Amino acid sequence: MRSSVWVMLLAATVGLTGCIGLGDDVDTQSAEGTDALNIEPAAEQLFEEPGSNVHPAFGLPTYTTIPTDLPEGAPSFWAPIEENEFSLDNIQVEHLAENPDGDVASGSGIAAWGEIVVVPGRTGQSAWVVSIADPAEPEVLSAFDAGGEEADTGGRDVEILGFPDGSLFAVFATDHAIVPIWDITDPENPVQASVIAPDRGSHNVQIVPGTPLLYNSAGAGGGEMGNLPDGGTEGTAIYDLSDPYAPELALDFDNGYSCHDIKFSLWPSEDKYRAYCAGYDVTQIWDIEDPLDPQVIVNVPVHHGIEGLPSTSSTPERFSHLAMSNMDGTVLIVGDETGGGGLPACDVQASQGPITATGPLGNLYFYDISDETNPLFMGALSTDHPVLMEDILENPDRAEASCTAHFGQLIPAEDRDVLAIAFYGPGVVLVDFTDPRNPQIIERWGGGDTTTWDVWFYNGYLITGDITRGMDILALT
Repeated sequence: MRSSVWVMLLAATVGLTGCIGLGDDVDTQSAEGTDALNIEPAAEQLFEEPGSNVHPAFGLPTYTTIPTDLPEGAPSFWAPIEENEFSLDNIQVEHLAENPDGDVASGSGIAAWGEIVVVPGRTGQSAWVVSIADPAEPEVLSAFDAGGEEADTGGRDVEILGFPDGSLFAVFATDHAIVPIWDITDPENPVQASVIAPDRGSHNVQIVPGTPLLYNSAGAGGGEMGNLPDGGTEGTAIYDLSDPYAPELALDFDNGYSCHDIKFSLWPSEDKYRAYCAGYDVTQIWDIEDPLDPQVIVNVPVHHGIEGLPSTSSTPERFSHLAMSNMDGTVLIVGDETGGGGLPACDVQASQGPITATGPLGNLYFYDISDETNPLFMGALSTDHPVLMEDILENPDRAEASCTAHFGQLIPAEDRDVLAIAFYGPGVVLVDFTDPRNPQIIERWGGGDTTTWDVWFYNGYLITGDITRGMDILALT
């Protein structure tokens, strides 16, 4: 169990605004009286990624701000992997490795930290900690039952939380409405630290970068429409994981919607801190300057009935599934997972009661949010795109594979906006949306047996969680 000293220090510095900070005079002595590590975030990120910039309210390290020169005694696996240089001009993707040791049976929403990746399994109870010190030769360090005794699944999503003393924790969302927290400070011997049982359940989990605050996405919609049979749920629970062995509910944020997923973009130099809630019926933009007191800036409704937009007749049950911004926060990306990823192919028709959902479904939508209070629809990438249909047209058996935008990350580029996103059946898709009126697919990897759930960009590599393949590591070339 990690030292409780950081918990006491954090608790002692709670301010009137609700923010918690680490002052310059913080004593970093451990409970045993020995000098504790103090791994401070590097001043310069490994690569540009506003979704993992450090929130100054706490100033904890993130996976892109781990210093390359670690202090003596720091865990060796905290060291970032070596950068793979690439250019987006005439970009290609090279497959390096799949399913290390043949043990990672199934993957979903992954997370990286230093030289390791945590892969929750979508089948059974297993989750895996994988070393990617050599991305071409990944190695399983441990496998464990992420859900513990409380669940019979390994999880659907994971976040990694690191503390300056070198301790590391994996926070899981499961299909059983609980949030297990595992101590992976020793990645070869994970230990379950605690389990959170949110009142509304849990669908996905998100850690505000550089903080110990967990924003729980319960994933049941809400608001005026209440798009699920039980009417959905309203609100977002925020937990303080300053002591991951004893998490506490910090705030029940009444934002009117239960998010399916939340992404962050932080620009400390501009004093601008944003969260993007994909709330099924609407997409919300939040101001999280104080992460313990979020403020809703705007609700962006699903755009049913707007002439010229794809999927205008679809039910909103699984619509605003992903929400994130571009590098400078001027473009909002909304991913549509109509049908929950259960519908096959890339161009379909399905009915739910009196409502008919006509394809193409699973689109990406782009909005100009230069004025955040007045988002303007700009364009869409539809799943009937020839590149996405290619695999299905060549192999009709693949028509059974779901085809919908799921989860992904930005690829850093100068003067361009590029997104790497998992598309289930079609695999990994690279989308250039520099002109959001006319987004372009510039590369795709996958097909055959891919069911890609999530993809992370990390120092020139793409790492996936894949339901059928477990995980893949790709190099941008």
